[in-house]
Amino acid sequence: MDNRLLWGFSPRRLDAEVVRDSALFSAGELNQQMFGPAVSDYKQDFINGTTYFTPLEKLDISTNRRSIYRLTPRGANQGLLDALDCPDNSSAAPKRNQTTTPTQSLALWNGPLIHELCDAIQRNNTGSLSAEKLFHAILQKKPSQEELKASEIFVGKFGSFGLARVLFNSNEFLFLE
Repeated sequence: MDNRLLWGFSPRRLDAEVVRDSALFSAGELNQQMFGPAVSDYKQDFINGTTYFTPLEKLDISTNRRSIYRLTPRGANQGLLDALDCPDNSSAAPKRNQTTTPTQSLALWNGPLIHELCDAIQRNNTGSLSAEKLFHAILQKKPSQEELKASEIFVGKFGSFGLARVLFNSNEFLFLE
């Protein structure tokens, strides 16, 4: 099928920058300031005349702007964005790669950014953080009865932090239907 008709749209995975921005928004940590200079979420180390860039692991609202405003040094490790096929900005590429690898799921499961965002969701939602609130915050939807029942059991065993990690890894979060 060549998707000439609207109803035949094939699901597609979101770009790395959109996943990052969506995760920040879901956690209530996205700085929506528009325009202005680029922001850097890297620590710079000058060693023997060479500059090394290390991604910051702690969230800072001043650097949590949309990805379009990020200053990305050439050849720097972009963490989650690298795993999700964000193009290397040290060379030109006419088309983005679209791969599906275990590294992507591991980066979304174990990455410092996702862990920080799961903590931020708990911090920003005072009181009890139910499975239904997590579905609404991360997936922007109300869970079905089956999803709600399974999620409440999961939260009982692993806590809301674990469910937030699961939802960030879900196809509903990563793909556009």
